[in-house]
Amino acid sequence: MPDALIVEDGSGLPGADSYLSLAEADACHARLGNTDWPAPPVPTDDDPDPEDPHAARKAACLRRAALFLDGRAAARVSGAPKNAGQGLLFPRAGAVDFQGRPLDGGSVPALYKSAAAEAALLAYSGAALAPEVPAGPLVRRRRTDALETEWVAESYGKQPVFGWLDLLLAPLFGPPASGTRCLRVERG
Repeated sequence: MPDALIVEDGSGLPGADSYLSLAEADACHARLGNTDWPAPPVPTDDDPDPEDPHAARKAACLRRAALFLDGRAAARVSGAPKNAGQGLLFPRAGAVDFQGRPLDGGSVPALYKSAAAEAALLAYSGAALAPEVPAGPLVRRRRTDALETEWVAESYGKQPVFGWLDLLLAPLFGPPASGTRCLRVERG
């Protein structure tokens, strides 16, 4: 039996480690038709409360999703934590969305919860939410005759692109940064 998730309920729980319960995540994925997230077992007359064999892995993915989203959003979210000792980024007192509309300080935005479900699905599917990046800049092209090197700009610490998550979070935090620009260095 996995450790029970401590699901943020909008009060700023110390120790909260997920934005969704397993039941909420299961319902969200069922509603969106995400078949890579295993559906819970169906109750029967013989077993009215069957144990989900995937519960521990799903819970771990929900925890990982909360950490990932909070890490990506920390610099972009306004307001202050509702409680100084709360476990997660939300709820926030005095927070506003990208258009300046106040967010309910006693809840987690529904879009953020949806993004947490989607990030958990990515983790469950084996995606590296925050893969290691090379220590130096990435070389796009190198030519040795008359030495020409083309580098990928901003390749130090470049975050992976998760278009669907960025789309879900755009109303809260604004559009994602524009595409990668290349810097060309020539010597000859």
